[in-house]
Amino acid sequence: MAIVGYARVSSIGQSLELQIEKLKTYGCTALFLNPIWSAS
Repeated sequence: MAIVGYARVSSIGQSLELQIEKLKTYGCTALFLNPIWSAS
């Protein structure tokens, strides 16, 4: 059974990589990534 993780960043100051590493430490084997950059 896969452990699913979800990472989302909505501003440039947030780190997708740090979230991915943390999810991997919890044993997540399937990751869904959602980088959203706003131009406003």
